[in-house]
Amino acid sequence: MVNPILEKNVIGDVLLFEQPSHYSRATATIISGAGVLKPGTVLGKRTKTAVDAQADGDNTGAGAISAVTLGALAEAGIYELVCIATDSNAGTFAVLTPSGYRLADAEVGVAYAGGHLNFTISDDDPDFALGDKFTVDVTGDGKFDFAKDGDVTGLADAVAVLLEEVDATSADVSNALVLVRDAIVSEQGLIFHSSVDDATKRAAMKAGLAKAGGILSTQGA
Repeated sequence: MVNPILEKNVIGDVLLFEQPSHYSRATATIISGAGVLKPGTVLGKRTKTAVDAQADGDNTGAGAISAVTLGALAEAGIYELVCIATDSNAGTFAVLTPSGYRLADAEVGVAYAGGHLNFTISDDDPDFALGDKFTVDVTGDGKFDFAKDGDVTGLADAVAVLLEEVDATSADVSNALVLVRDAIVSEQGLIFHSSVDDATKRAAMKAGLAKAGGILSTQGA
């Protein structure tokens, strides 16, 4: 009996076109726990894994911010919370995203729950004054993993396609070869996370690749 030959996934299974001199490629760190990933895996980048909330050093009020967590719409960068109205043991803060949009205002002493951030600003003595400010710095470790639907760490956005097999089961894998820009890939060669489980979610991931780096998919072989 002849034993079957099992062929591994290779770059040619997914990559149909790239720019000369490997301009379309880069290297990335695949995070420990991602498991064994094959060429064609659609990747996201962990851009929102840490939150650092600080009161401005020139604040008049002695109140604090606590219980800060991220929502699904959180952006990487610095959020600003600026006091725009004051009252005894109270106050109102405007909430500004890193991209400059104003979200719903936050009230002192009331838990704030939004698509971007969740937090509570507490009162203390002395009260807040107009212009008092908090910053919330959202950063990430920059590591890659499967792009995952609904993730809040940045992995919900597809930004790259893996070009080689890696085993990140128990340790980070550095210098993994990935496709990040100006390329055409085979739609059949793309491998999605189990959370990307219908045509609408897959279409969103493919659109993300196109938006992030101009990686387009085709029905090619």
